[in-house]
Amino acid sequence: MDPMSKRYRFRQPIHPMKAKLFLNIVVLGALSSFSHAALTINWGSKTFSQLLDSHGTTLDDSYVFQLGAFGSYTDGVYVSYDPGAAPIGEWSGHWNVFDQADYYGFVDGASKTWGTFSGTVVLKNDGTSAYSGAEAGFDFRNLDAYLWIRKADEMVVGGVGSENLLVHAVAKDGGTAAWKFPQTVSDCCGSKPVEWSVSDLNSSDMPLYGYQKAESDGSIRRGTGNTNYNSGNSGSYPAGYLQLGAVPEPCSSVLVLVLSVLAVLDRRRAWF
Repeated sequence: MDPMSKRYRFRQPIHPMKAKLFLNIVVLGALSSFSHAALTINWGSKTFSQLLDSHGTTLDDSYVFQLGAFGSYTDGVYVSYDPGAAPIGEWSGHWNVFDQADYYGFVDGASKTWGTFSGTVVLKNDGTSAYSGAEAGFDFRNLDAYLWIRKADEMVVGGVGSENLLVHAVAKDGGTAAWKFPQTVSDCCGSKPVEWSVSDLNSSDMPLYGYQKAESDGSIRRGTGNTNYNSGNSGSYPAGYLQLGAVPEPCSSVLVLVLSVLAVLDRRRAWF
């Protein structure tokens, strides 16, 4: 066989039908990649963080650290829900889990207990979460993201004595991104992962429940909850710490009101 004719055969032009088939395969592959577009979200706390319950004790493995959003869908239409305008006992009925972080607690050489939590999850192009325990079929796109820390074994979430911290980072003038799920999802052109950290919180971020100490200026932001925290000892808590609040007994507020009324009546009797 003539070697020249062999080389010539490899240089023959591609048949039009083969070229069309090859082009279809390339296009289908690109469309498949686009339809499976996804965005990675990394979230959590710094490695050396103080994460405390309402008594000032470091959290243990009985607590869960969840990232999620509030609201629901009715006939495909999103119905918003503001946890700040509702009692804590209703929150779980409107809560949608996006991801749950791993928690690690440890003791350093100075016998100080620290902890950290971190999660990595994919937001799919249809707005749902790739986390197996996420709310099935829920579209998180363009919704506010909240961090909710609570005890996993609470029989009634928001019940008396239950420990909770709920916080959300708002938009910052300095350019720090708010905790808000992206409106569009694409893995095109090397999109960088979204990074959310407790370090994003500053003095403008008031927890709905519990405490947080802003890393930017060290200010204490206190939400609702019966928490044994002494503001005079703020220097003993590192910036970026989180402390849960406990749901108080309902009768405590009623008792305070009754005592206040009695005090007013006593003063009135003293006037006559």
